[in-house]
Amino acid sequence: MKKILLFAGLGFGLLTNAQITLTNADFMGAADSIYYTTGDDFTIDPTPTGANQTWDYSSLNGVSQKIVTHYDMSSAGFSYQFAYSNAEFYTDNVNMPIDMGMIGQFLPIQIENMVGFFQLDANEMTNLGYGADISGFPVPMQMDTVDTWYEFPIDYGDAWGGPFYFKVDMNPIQDIIYISHSRRSTEVTGWGSLTTPHGTYDVLKLKHIVVAEDSLYADVGGFGGFWLPVPARTTTEYQWIPVGEDGPVMVVKEEDLLGVTEVYYKDAYNPSLSTEDLGAKSAELKIFPNPTTDVLNLQTELEIRRSYIYGMDGKVVKEFTNESELNVSDLPKGKYILFTRCKEGVLTNEFVKE
Repeated sequence: MKKILLFAGLGFGLLTNAQITLTNADFMGAADSIYYTTGDDFTIDPTPTGANQTWDYSSLNGVSQKIVTHYDMSSAGFSYQFAYSNAEFYTDNVNMPIDMGMIGQFLPIQIENMVGFFQLDANEMTNLGYGADISGFPVPMQMDTVDTWYEFPIDYGDAWGGPFYFKVDMNPIQDIIYISHSRRSTEVTGWGSLTTPHGTYDVLKLKHIVVAEDSLYADVGGFGGFWLPVPARTTTEYQWIPVGEDGPVMVVKEEDLLGVTEVYYKDAYNPSLSTEDLGAKSAELKIFPNPTTDVLNLQTELEIRRSYIYGMDGKVVKEFTNESELNVSDLPKGKYILFTRCKEGVLTNEFVKE
């Protein structure tokens, strides 16, 4: 979709003076990771816009951390590789226009391990669809009309958007169908200097608005199905993006009627902060020996799904599936971070390779 220049009336000299231009090289590709720290101030005002702005959010306090990883498609299940043969990467850091977790609470299905699939090239970054384990079966949720997150190059005043659509048919697991009609509207509303607790950056500020209008069909127990309208949802996401940082260094999310619901910024790994849902329960996963020279053993009563070992630079160096004995003999000596994804959430531990 062709971009629209919103601020064509501004002088060319102003636009070429200090603002930056973003390309696909400024965003995460496959096998890239970023640490984000969640802030504690939901009264933050993300709305100031315009040229040569100064956004100072240095007073934010971190309360938890998460790591966002773009996984290479070679590690996806066969059904996902088949459905998304043109995807470059997938991630479990997804912003679905529907709340799949809510559906699982009210219907006789279990929905876990939600992921999104993306293509990134010199022209755009698009969301091709989603996937989730529904009652234990991986179900691709391909979009009939893809969702364009970014169009490159990105400059102050650019805008893009359009509708995207997908349908989730949970047959034969359950006679449940979910249809989502959504529209994204993105504007580059400002440029200037952003300061977070992690640093100061020259950035472009983007504003994404997604409006979702969905319908749900359910026939539970074979007594006849019915369609239910789902209340329309509007989400707004503000992103501050610099050159060379692999994507946004700060994000603020808003929900209609709720206001600000999430604030997070790029950061270094901080072992004093809990990580994702189960970070505070890391004691439930024992690792030994630590330090180790060849094998790292995992002991827990939780159901281990996958383990990732990260270097201190935030890059994935090894990956394991459903294993409690991790062979780390080929790792260079040093300190590493182990993220263990269980059925119940994610656990985080540090270990030393000698």
